[in-house]
Amino acid sequence: MTDQNRKINKMALAGFILVLLSVTPLVFFRYFVGEWFTWALLFSLVVLSPVGLVLSVIGLVHSIKNKEKGKFFAITAIVINFLETAFIIFLFLGALFVGMSKI
Repeated sequence: MTDQNRKINKMALAGFILVLLSVTPLVFFRYFVGEWFTWALLFSLVVLSPVGLVLSVIGLVHSIKNKEKGKFFAITAIVINFLETAFIIFLFLGALFVGMSKI
């Protein structure tokens, strides 16, 4: 099967899009403040990020197994999700230590 005849794995692409959407509130966190933004940030971290990660892993496995395109999307989404999680943990620990130092 030639490279042009292969289909892009839809799960890998959907996972990539969801992970990009979950990162968007983190990028614009500095410019928007308000209750709606807090809920958008919480929704993106609790719902979009894990669903995007699961879809990306499933899409990666399927794209390797069925020799479909989409490995790049899946691997990129997994890496972005890992970096996003590490950043959130770093922010949480920083806020925790700053809060403890003021006691």
